[in-house]
Amino acid sequence: MGSSGVYLNDHLAGATAGIRLAKRCRDRFPSGEARQIFDGIVSELEEDRVTLEQVMAAAGARPDQLKQAGAVTVEIASRLMHALPLLGTRSSVITRLEEVELLSLGIEGKRLLWAALRRAADRDVRLQGFD
Repeated sequence: MGSSGVYLNDHLAGATAGIRLAKRCRDRFPSGEARQIFDGIVSELEEDRVTLEQVMAAAGARPDQLKQAGAVTVEIASRLMHALPLLGTRSSVITRLEEVELLSLGIEGKRLLWAALRRAADRDVRLQGFD
């Protein structure tokens, strides 16, 4: 796998973990405005993941199942860390803040991925035609 495949797989793993984190944040709210906001974030992240998989296929990069499993493992470990008082922050407010901050960082990373792919599409016809 070339460096572009590694780069795309890193983002695919991030998307996997990000979707799980966004769903965890969403599921804390049974209804209301916060639930709607996180519903929108989950939907957009899922759409981005599908597009990323299509870009990977067009570029000839196959999903790395080990990276996907690693992303899920890290997300589960993070969840456990915050659930166990001896490991976590001991503050549900701080935990929620950390989760939203991590989600925000992931979304910014995804924005940078799309900007990089937009520039690369000028030189690589395989990447053209994606929005």
